Amino acid sequence: MDMFVCVTLAVVLLCILFRHLYMVWQIKSINRQIEFINTHQTNMVVSGEYSNGCMNDLINNINHLSKQCSMFKAECLTNEDNIKKTVTNISHDIRTPLTSLSGYFQLLCQCDTLAEQKEYFPIIKQQISALEEMLEELFTYAKLFHKSYEISLTKCCINQILRDTVFGFYNDLKKANITPDCSIPEVPIYAVVNDVALRRVFQNILKNVIEHGEKEVGISMLQKDEKIEITFYNDILSTTKIDADKIFERFYKSDEARTSSSTGLGLSIAKELLNRMDGEIFAIVDNNIFKIIVKLQVLN
Repeated sequence: MDMFVCVTLAVVLLCILFRHLYMVWQIKSINRQIEFINTHQTNMVVSGEYSNGCMNDLINNINHLSKQCSMFKAECLTNEDNIKKTVTNISHDIRTPLTSLSGYFQLLCQCDTLAEQKEYFPIIKQQISALEEMLEELFTYAKLFHKSYEISLTKCCINQILRDTVFGFYNDLKKANITPDCSIPEVPIYAVVNDVALRRVFQNILKNVIEHGEKEVGISMLQKDEKIEITFYNDILSTTKIDADKIFERFYKSDEARTSSSTGLGLSIAKELLNRMDGEIFAIVDNNIFKIIVKLQVLN
């Protein structure tokens, strides 16, 4: 009997010792794999042989953390690249009006008569306004994409907001020789939006229309079931390349040379503002007609 007990204990101790050595071997194997992954920056996953439940859970958790770290690193690299591109684009966009402003200011200083100076005053004022508008757009973009930024929503008459905005651009439209074909219903249509934000959306779209519009320009508003649909459309040159899928991306410009004075943020800001108001915005290009369509939920 004593011999049987001793043999049993010896077997148990051997099993425990074997299990301990096996666990130590597994841990060392995992450590070697982790060191290899860290050294070579690979996407290799940690593996184990004949692992039990606890060891499998440990390996799975390590692989999960490793995957999250890889994703976070990739996201950081992408953000770093985006920041570099953003700084480059902002620098280029701001430099253009500043260079022009500096040139006209030097010409102003070289003028001998007041009459000559007066010729440059409106141009300098226009350049200052363009620069102020660009800086305001950049500030709005930065503020809008901050997590703490919120906008309040109230019941608003969409017809009136649209009419006011179009009327506010009367001089700009006239200067650009554009007479828009407007179709806005007289019957008030309401939605829950932010008045200032929606005006900003319409303003940014109209600025885009004025800058790129050719010949036919129109604005229409109608109610389809439970949705308000507002369409801004304009002719575009056959040589103009517009990617409707990218039009709302930040700093997107149809002219790759970035010769215009805008920041390329206007439509991106419009899209984000509409997202905050549970609205939609999208663009289509059909037979040299460019359309931007805004959709809002009707308030019954």
